[in-house]
Amino acid sequence: MKIISRLAYCPEKSNVRIIKIDGGLGAQENFKRFGLKLSDNVQVIKNSLSGHLFIETNAELIEMGREFSYKVIVETNNVLDCPLDKIKIGDIAIINKVKAKGEIRRRLMDMGLVKNTTIELIRKAPLGDPIEIRVNNFNLSLRLEEAETILVSPIKIKY
Repeated sequence: MKIISRLAYCPEKSNVRIIKIDGGLGAQENFKRFGLKLSDNVQVIKNSLSGHLFIETNAELIEMGREFSYKVIVETNNVLDCPLDKIKIGDIAIINKVKAKGEIRRRLMDMGLVKNTTIELIRKAPLGDPIEIRVNNFNLSLRLEEAETILVSPIKIKY
């Protein structure tokens, strides 16, 4: 099954196909400067989920900024697993795992953040903390340190 995702969400060593650029003329020009085109197959070499992302295509290594990598829409066969705090506003994801421990884990699970629950990132505060998500038809605010412990797979991206 093909999964539509953002390049920024793809784990290292994944092979993806570029299908769209989610941006205006500036993003389109940057895309061309990288020497990329739609339908190119690329491999993610390094993705630390912060800082730059490295991809390889046609035996050429390309270093891409984090924000730009969110604009590159790809098709992949891999199940993606990334922290909730890295998801872009408007994207919908499914919870794979809650890594929090102790009281925080229990509190998150009491609020409905359990495996296989669908969530949507609604907004982030101006400095990024807290974030607001929609879960089970209600909105919930989470601190970044809580969101970092929730691993999700994007299932629908907004572009």
